[in-house]
Amino acid sequence: MVLLVATVAAVVWHAKDGKTLSALVSFALAALCAWRFSFHATMWDATEYGGAYTSEAEMGNARKRYRVWSVATCVIALGAIAACLLLLG
Repeated sequence: MVLLVATVAAVVWHAKDGKTLSALVSFALAALCAWRFSFHATMWDATEYGGAYTSEAEMGNARKRYRVWSVATCVIALGAIAACLLLLG
């Protein structure tokens, strides 16, 4: 939640000053937020109790899903931030 708030704050910061640094911070925070979301969406059950109750096959499937979700959510988040930055100015 903190990352999401920080991302919105960075977008607002960019809307106010329009400099490159604020845009880069917005993109970095959006990618970080998407990366953490993809971990929680795909690996949450697999890593409970240190993965003690997860078989190797299930853990392998969870890792594959995590890699795909990471790329997909980062692309979506970066596209959304780019659209916001373009719309705001």
